[in-house]
Amino acid sequence: MLKNTCETLTAGLRRHRAACLGLLAGLAALGLFAAARGNRAAMDWWLAHVSMPVKRGISALVDPLPFSACELGATVLIVGALAFLVRAIRRAVKGQKDALPAWLLHVAVLVVWGYAGVCALWGTQYYGTSFAGRAGMQSPAVSVEQLAAVTDYFAARVNETADAVPRDESGLFAVEKTEILQSCTGLYTPLLERWPFLDGPERHPKPAVYSKLMSAWGFTGYLCPLVGESTLNMDCPAVFLPVTVAHELAHQRGVAAEQEANFVGILAATEGGNAVYSYSGWLFGYLLLYTGCRRGEALALTYRDIDRKAGVIHIDKKVNYATTKPVLENHLKSDNGLRDIPLLPPLAEALPKNRIGLLFPGGDGGYMTPYEIMREWRHYCRDIGLNQIQQGENGETVETFPITPHCFRHSFATICYEAGLDPRQAAGLLGDTPEVVEAVYTHLRQDRRHTAAEKLTAYFSEKPASQL
Repeated sequence: MLKNTCETLTAGLRRHRAACLGLLAGLAALGLFAAARGNRAAMDWWLAHVSMPVKRGISALVDPLPFSACELGATVLIVGALAFLVRAIRRAVKGQKDALPAWLLHVAVLVVWGYAGVCALWGTQYYGTSFAGRAGMQSPAVSVEQLAAVTDYFAARVNETADAVPRDESGLFAVEKTEILQSCTGLYTPLLERWPFLDGPERHPKPAVYSKLMSAWGFTGYLCPLVGESTLNMDCPAVFLPVTVAHELAHQRGVAAEQEANFVGILAATEGGNAVYSYSGWLFGYLLLYTGCRRGEALALTYRDIDRKAGVIHIDKKVNYATTKPVLENHLKSDNGLRDIPLLPPLAEALPKNRIGLLFPGGDGGYMTPYEIMREWRHYCRDIGLNQIQQGENGETVETFPITPHCFRHSFATICYEAGLDPRQAAGLLGDTPEVVEAVYTHLRQDRRHTAAEKLTAYFSEKPASQL
């Protein structure tokens, strides 16, 4: 029996010799990539002379198409593979024993070479000199003071661009998504004088046909490295689409890391002179920083809760995510949760007027789902650089999100402490008990004493004994 099996296997390999050789060659190509990716000079040469020219050449051919060539290619491959699978099953039923193994072999060849192509035209981007390296930039750790500066930056951006974007009768963002895709020409021109290596041919982002599938997978857009083409999720909220376009165009110009593509994309959008591209989803983090709301409280807020005459925001409900679906609750975490918090002037100026409905609606107009919250929060963190990119044990890049919405609530408690509010006053704003806030204040006082001791130690260690 073993002899017959070996003979059958040998005969099958001979019959499909070309496919076997193709599979081995694909595996060899992946091995070559794994061996060479540690050589940055080699990666830079490959990017400059092979990867970028090939992608730009192919993208020039597919750019005039009104649809995504990547989606078309993927559809053809999947349909073709299924058609050949049906044929293989029919042949197997008729007694051809190697029909299904042959189908698997040919699919394996396509998968291996597809992955090898992605590694050659995109994976190499991660091992060449990064955007930060080429621009001579560094990424220091984020401090509380920087978070406060980011809040001020958000306020300026919202105040400058909120009234400049087209809106409907209800005051909602009203820009056609097709118009957004078509108005990105010249977006990167203002950055070229500062960073000439970002120069490249203008390409048009394509609307995705499979947007629902992209939403299920958590993608707002992607760059197909095999054709150098950007495809955008058209189910993405219109207000986030411009930033996503700018992000994907950064990838097309050779910026690989997500954090760097967000930085470059945001800068291109804000400096391009297009108010629609400047206006983005900064309000969520901005509101959390300025109010100290819990996540569920913020997501339950409606424009009716914004009392401009009294100068307060009414907090009387929250969205509970204990189950898979968001549930509105009119009773809060405790009696302390039912409160009014001050509508601070910077936030009052930033919040749109004459609106109705939720401040942060989901895709269907109702409360945001847990998936939508995670997706938008990660998008927000990437936009402002609050995510972290690290090297994994296998040399792969790993993205983490150490900052959570609850961190902003702690930041607000710190602001209350710095502003001189006593624990009872701060508790009234945060919706906590004075005892909870006192515990936070005690920790802050300990930190301040520790810092003061360090400063005194440093001062005395620098002074000669004769000067003390």
